[in-house]
This record gives sequence, structure tokens and C-alpha cells, in this order.
Amino acid sequence: MLPPLLSFALIPFLYLFALIMAYETLFVRLDIFLKNDKALAKFAKIKIFKLCFLNLKKLNKFAKENTPDFLNLKDKNDIVSLVRKFAK
Repeated sequence: MLPPLLSFALIPFLYLFALIMAYETLFVRLDIFLKNDKALAKFAKIKIFKLCFLNLKKLNKFAKENTPDFLNLKDKNDIVSLVRKFAK
């Protein structure tokens, strides 16, 4: 009984681990691109987290499509428009 139970319990653990790693990768990129404005980076992280929350597929899609746009972020309005554009 124990091996199937442990195998079943491993699946959510692996999903959460992959989710944490995806957020970490995206947030490190944000910190690099917005190194001069820590408050703006924190605001962007909160908005992205609220947008994707526990959806790994959505997070990976957001990262793939929008990472080049991180260079153009200058203020909170840019971040809000980036999040809204993706949410459509």
C-alpha cells in the first residue's frame, strides 16, 4: 500500500517544484532587467504572481512571450499593460 501512496504523493510535489523553479527563473530575469528599480521589480512580481498563480502552463507561456518586453518596462503602467495584454 505504501509504494502507490508515495507515488501518488510525488505528483503534486513535482508540480509545485516545477512551479517554484519557473517563478524563480522569471523573477531572476526581472531582477536583472529592472536592477535599478527594486520597487518596480517587486510590483511586477506581484502582478505576474496574481495573473498566473498556480498555473504552470500559463506562467511558462507568459515567460516565453514577454521576456523580451522586460527591457522596455519603465513604470507601473508598462507592467499593467503587459499583464493586461497577456490576460486577453
